[in-house]
Amino acid sequence: MSTDIHPPLDTATAIRARRSVPYGRLSAEQPELPDALIWTLLEAAHWAPSHGNTQPWRFGVFTGAGRARLADVLAASLAEHKGVTDAAEVAELRATQQETQAKAPVWIVVAAQTPASTKFPSYEEDWAAAAAMQNLLLAARSHGLGSKWITSAALMHPTTLPALGFEEGCRPIGMLYLAQVEEWPEGRRDPVAQKVLWVRE
Repeated sequence: MSTDIHPPLDTATAIRARRSVPYGRLSAEQPELPDALIWTLLEAAHWAPSHGNTQPWRFGVFTGAGRARLADVLAASLAEHKGVTDAAEVAELRATQQETQAKAPVWIVVAAQTPASTKFPSYEEDWAAAAAMQNLLLAARSHGLGSKWITSAALMHPTTLPALGFEEGCRPIGMLYLAQVEEWPEGRRDPVAQKVLWVRE
């Protein structure tokens, strides 16, 4: 598959075409992605809405050897979550995690940070960061990249974000990978009319 950046999809097409892409649908060959493209996707995420324009989203980008750092932290958090202390078992968790991180050239961790001076509840900052995550997913699909919103026990563990270098008080919203896709999954939705309460008077 070509690694050239194709003309971005229009918004409506990107929304309908975005899918959570399983690892098995990713291309076997995963070349590095240009930094300029990653910045383009992050910029799209950065324009998400936030109450009071607090802009609470924070992003950790892991590429190249940085993916091993992410894998090590996730493995350590998972070991603590599971109560695993045996060195061999911890090493196995680390090897499995490193294998996972190697499947995609870019991993992005998204977190929410409540500003010290905010008058808004923290859940509003979480919602804003979730909106930034959605912008990121849609922008990735628009540029022909697969991704998946992941909220694993390892990522959500309280030790993970500090170990990755996030500022104090950040809360994990999720992480995603960016990768070339071999075969796109098809989406399915029930009729939208089933989900709508429409009051006209």
